[in-house]
Formats: sequence, C-alpha cells, structure tokens
Amino acid sequence: MDKHSSSVVSAPYNVFKQTGSANWSVRFSIPGQGQIRKSLGTRDRHEAEKLAQRFYYESLLKAESGLNVRAKSISRIIQDYIAHMEARVAQARMPRLRTHSQNMMVAARQMAEKKAVGHLS
Repeated sequence: MDKHSSSVVSAPYNVFKQTGSANWSVRFSIPGQGQIRKSLGTRDRHEAEKLAQRFYYESLLKAESGLNVRAKSISRIIQDYIAHMEARVAQARMPRLRTHSQNMMVAARQMAEKKAVGHLS
C-alpha cells in the first residue's frame, strides 16, 4: 500500500504520511470549508484509518450544523478577543476597563454621595 493513499478504496479522505513524520495524517475537502488537514498522532496505519474516518464524519456533522470545522486553539481565541476589545476601546464604543481597586473606589464614592444626599433631605 502506498504511503500517500487511504486503504479504504472509496474513502472521501486521504490518509498519508508527511515527509519526515512518523505519524499518519488525514486530508479532505468540505464544500465551503476548504481543505482540512490533521495529524492523527499515531504511527499505526490501522489506527490511523479509524481515526481518519471518525474525524472526517465529525467534521461533516459540524459543517452541516453550520459550524466551522477548523478548530481554533484557546490562545488564538484569547488573542482574537483581546484584539476585538482593544478595537472597541479605540473606537470609543466601550469605556476603558478598570482594575478591581478602581471599581471599589468608584463604588465607595457613589455610596458616600448617596449617604450624604440622604442626610441632607
């Protein structure tokens, strides 16, 4: 069996080894999502075939549900969120974030003002 083809003859995905890697990978295309590639994290060909099939069908289900098949890492999600929040602050659509101690000072001032106004009435 060729190192660049799936053992499942009619499989809609391709199980292969990248040059210089001991692990098997899978690649396939999903309309609207482009080509998906993923390392299967195993050196065993039989196990790679099982993992590839599972990943392919899970990806199809995600795509049919309207989800993006390409998963983002948590660090990428955090980076995107920080960039989004910085853009909102720069556009004056959101006030600058305060530290906890600043929030406590503002709350204390507001409480003091309410008590002072309450005494005057």
